[in-house]
Amino acid sequence: MRGQQPIRDVGEMAHYSQRKVLRVARVVAMMTSSLLPIGAIFALNYVHPLWRRLALVAGFSAAFSLALGLLTRADIAPVFAASAA
Repeated sequence: MRGQQPIRDVGEMAHYSQRKVLRVARVVAMMTSSLLPIGAIFALNYVHPLWRRLALVAGFSAAFSLALGLLTRADIAPVFAASAA
């Protein structure tokens, strides 16, 4: 975390507050979940050949599934269901 001092310095390893790290992780997850659909809408609006639009849909679907899998603790079935919707 840039600009913050570790709570306790133990040689090469630093210890940070778990609460602060979780807060940063939640903010990153919320920003990612907000920006993916907005990015998809803008990208699909400006890309005109149909095959490129279909490729973008596939790419954004894969990115959505990857973000769900990495940023949440959801099992594979809810990730698959959300991606299919």
